[in-house]
Amino acid sequence: MTFDAEIQGDVSEFLSEAGETVTYTPAGGSPVSIMAVVDRMEEADEGHPEKGEVHSKDAVVEIALDAVNGVASPVNGDAVTIDRLNYTVVGIRSRDAAFGILDCHYEADSLRHRGGHRMNYE
Repeated sequence: MTFDAEIQGDVSEFLSEAGETVTYTPAGGSPVSIMAVVDRMEEADEGHPEKGEVHSKDAVVEIALDAVNGVASPVNGDAVTIDRLNYTVVGIRSRDAAFGILDCHYEADSLRHRGGHRMNYE
């Protein structure tokens, strides 16, 4: 077994034990389900939904840097779906031969839009 194949096996084993399934969508690409270790941060802005304030959340996502277990080349602007919320990759803090650590950000307007008008459902 080659060194690369051995590392790939170790990464796969670690992610299957410690990770969860997320959907990774490269900008302009097709979504893929991968295993990742997700650290959900506290809400950055609790806001007031009744006033239409924006809610935001951050997450740190650790993925395998290969096409078999994860994503070979993550870039800023790609999307990661966690718990049905679409986060945007805003930074790649660390990369080594096996893992990438991605800073991800989610932002959502708490009021729904319909026909160009803000609708407040209270």
